[in-house]
Amino acid sequence: MKKLSAILLSLGLLILIDGCGLLHPKPAIPTSLDSTLPVVKINGHIQDMRSIAFQWKPIHNPRVTGIGIYRSNPKLPHAPIQYHAVIDNRFATHFTDTGLQPNTPYRYFFTTFSKHAQSMASATITVLTSPGPQSVTWIHGISGMPKSAKIIWRPDVHPLTKGYIIQRLNAASNIWVNIAKLKGRLNSEYIDTPLASNKTYQYRVKVYTYNNLVSLPSKIVTITTKPLPLGVQNLQASKTLAYKIKLSWSPVHIKTFAYYKIYRSKYPDKDFTYYAKVTQNHFTDRINHDGKTYYYKVTVVDNDGLQSNPDIPAIGGMTRARPARPIITMISAIGHHIHVAWFDNDPQVHSYILIKKEKIDWLKSKTSKIAGITTQAYNDMKAYANKTYSYQVIAVGSMGLESQPSKSVSISSPNLPIYHKPATSVTSNGSNIRPTNNLNTNSL
Repeated sequence: MKKLSAILLSLGLLILIDGCGLLHPKPAIPTSLDSTLPVVKINGHIQDMRSIAFQWKPIHNPRVTGIGIYRSNPKLPHAPIQYHAVIDNRFATHFTDTGLQPNTPYRYFFTTFSKHAQSMASATITVLTSPGPQSVTWIHGISGMPKSAKIIWRPDVHPLTKGYIIQRLNAASNIWVNIAKLKGRLNSEYIDTPLASNKTYQYRVKVYTYNNLVSLPSKIVTITTKPLPLGVQNLQASKTLAYKIKLSWSPVHIKTFAYYKIYRSKYPDKDFTYYAKVTQNHFTDRINHDGKTYYYKVTVVDNDGLQSNPDIPAIGGMTRARPARPIITMISAIGHHIHVAWFDNDPQVHSYILIKKEKIDWLKSKTSKIAGITTQAYNDMKAYANKTYSYQVIAVGSMGLESQPSKSVSISSPNLPIYHKPATSVTSNGSNIRPTNNLNTNSL
C-alpha cells in the first residue's frame, strides 16, 4: 500500500512539473520522496461558505522543515490533485484555505518535507463548502402602477446579508440586467421607474453578503404597468362662428379621469403646443380675427397624470370669414338725385352700409353713413350741383360681420339741384324723397 501511494504521489508531482506548469505554481518544496519522513495525520476540519480549516497532529521529527498542502481544482474535477500551498514551520498544526466557492467539493492531501525530500501523502480528504447565501424566500410584484413597477420581499434573516441586487430581464436580448443594488438587510421594496405604459416586465432579487457572496436568484415576478387612458371620440370644430371656434367631443367615462388637454397649431400635422386644460367636453377658442383657421388635438389625462396618446389626427376649425367686398357697378346723376348701384354674390350678406363723403374744400370733407340697405342700389336725394361726392359700400353678413369697404367712386354734376341754406324756421308740407322702383330711396 505504501508503495502504491508513493507511485501515485510521484505521478502527481511529475504531471504537476511537466504537464501543468502553466496552470499551477510549481512546488516550493523538494519533489523527491522519503518514506522515512512522518506522514501528516489530520485530526479534523471545519468549513463555511468561502473557507476550510484543517488541524493535524504535531510533527516532532526534527528533520521536518514544513508542511505541503495539495488541493484539487473544482473546475477540473477529474484532474490530479495539485500543489497548493506550503507552511515553512514544522510546529504549525493548522491551515485555513480561503477564497473558495460555496457548496463546492474540494479534495486535499498533506505532506511533510525536509531540506531534500518530502513524505508520503496523507489520506485524501474531500470537503464540501457550506452552501452560499439563500435568496429571499418571498417576493411579490405589484402591477397597474403608472410608468413604474413595485417589488416587495421578505427581508433575509442571515446576519451576513449586506443587501440586495435587483435584476430586470431585457426582453430583446433575454439577458438579466442589474438595475439596482440596495444596501441594508432590512430593505424590503424597490420601485422601478420610469417605464413604458401598458408594458410587462420581469424581475428577480439576489442577496449579497459582507464577504462578497451572491445568492442564486429569487423566483421571477411579472409586472405590467398601467395602460394609458383611451383618447376622446367624435371631436368636432366649428367653422361658421364669428371670432371663435367651438370644440366639442364625446365625454369619457372612466373613474380615474382628471381633465382634458387641448393642443393647437396653425398646421394640420406639426407644431402642436399645449393650449388649454378643461374638465368639460367642450371648449370655445375666442379669436380676434375673421376667417382664421386653427387645428386642434384633445387628449385625456387621468388622476395619475397619464395622458392618452397625443399622436392622433388633428381636426381643423375656423372663424367665420368676412363677406366679400362689394363692387360699385354704376354711379350717375339722374334727375335731382345720385343713383349708386353695386354687386356681390356672397350668400351670407343680408344688408349693406353706404358711406358718403361730401368734399367741402381742399382740406375738409363730411362723412355720413346709412345702414340697413337691403337692395343693391340706392338713390341719394341729398345731392347738389357743383359739389363732389364719393361713395363706398360695405356688405353686412350674418352675425354682424362687415366686409371691407368697396373701392371709392366719385361724382360731380351741374344738373343737380342748387343748394339753398335753410332758413331759421322752415315749414315743410312734403317729402323730398322721390321713390324709384326696386331702389332704396332713403336719403342720407
